Amino acid sequence: MNDDTSRRKSQRRRLTLPENSVVLKESDLTLIDALAADPRATWKEIGRAVDSDATTCARRWKRLEETRLAWLVAQPFSATGVSSSFIDLSCQPGHAATVGEQLSALPSVTSAEMVLGDYDLHLTVLQSAEPSTVEVLDRELAAITGVRRQRKQLILRTFKDGSRWRVGALEKAAYRRIDYDRTTRPIVSRYRPHPLDRRIIALLLHDVRTPVRTMAERLDGNPTLIKRRIDILRQCGQIALRVDCARPYLPLSQSITLWASVPAPQLSDVGTMLAAEPQTRIVAETLGTEANLVFSLLVNQPSEASAVESHLLSQFPQVRVVDRAVGIRYFKRVMHLLGPDGRNAGTTDLPDTVTSSWQLDQPVG
Repeated sequence: MNDDTSRRKSQRRRLTLPENSVVLKESDLTLIDALAADPRATWKEIGRAVDSDATTCARRWKRLEETRLAWLVAQPFSATGVSSSFIDLSCQPGHAATVGEQLSALPSVTSAEMVLGDYDLHLTVLQSAEPSTVEVLDRELAAITGVRRQRKQLILRTFKDGSRWRVGALEKAAYRRIDYDRTTRPIVSRYRPHPLDRRIIALLLHDVRTPVRTMAERLDGNPTLIKRRIDILRQCGQIALRVDCARPYLPLSQSITLWASVPAPQLSDVGTMLAAEPQTRIVAETLGTEANLVFSLLVNQPSEASAVESHLLSQFPQVRVVDRAVGIRYFKRVMHLLGPDGRNAGTTDLPDTVTSSWQLDQPVG
């Protein structure tokens, strides 16, 4: 048995689903990975990556969307003046679920997770740097019954975000052939607005896979120009296109978040190393508490997080992990509300900071 065969077999063993998860097959997982590589790839390109035909791929994806097990997300970002923060909340006994559901309705709260640790809820918040918007959020938090204390951390730099996490079901060679970041030649490095951008973003919010030809008809524009503007928006970080899934039905479904204190000269090296780990979903440099690096993992069992932590400390002995939390359930992830089973349960409006920047006036989806 050669090394490639052994690797593929060991990979399949790692991707064995829990006994109570009978919905997602390995073919579903490879399809999810292929779409994650490029959510706007043609079904013919997706089919080549997963060794299937375009019609079958389109049909399987439609089933995943209809059963709310997987969905596509367009996440626009404001060009200037907007920051992201982590907010952790400690709640009165018995109030965490209610607080989490109330917070999920707020557009500024882009993600909300109930966790087991020193705090009960872990939030990602998008807000303007203007004092008025910070005060509004503080008032909204204060108005919710059951919140006892909070911890805030401003996100200074993101080494890895959720859009870059992969299931790991697709062979690396196939993934590289379809990966948007590897296969698309950079057009520009600096973003310069165009009158079409706002309308393109609005169409992508409605349907990530809206064909360029359809966009051209609706916008009365040139298809070549529209394709170029989509590439510019993606390459310059003005919009992120991603696949999201109902995590309980996936391998590596357990979420673990760790807070670390890293010597400033080592921050870039530590962040880069953690971003390369397949289990990491988010790695971010933060400001506001003793911890200046926050990273989230997706593992099969909580105990597996210790292997990542041990590897980190063996490479960087001066790093101290100062807090840990185990995810219990998500209420919201990237502006999508989630049911108790983790399935897509609808969307909320975009934060005002984003809609005002792009002059968008409609909700996501």
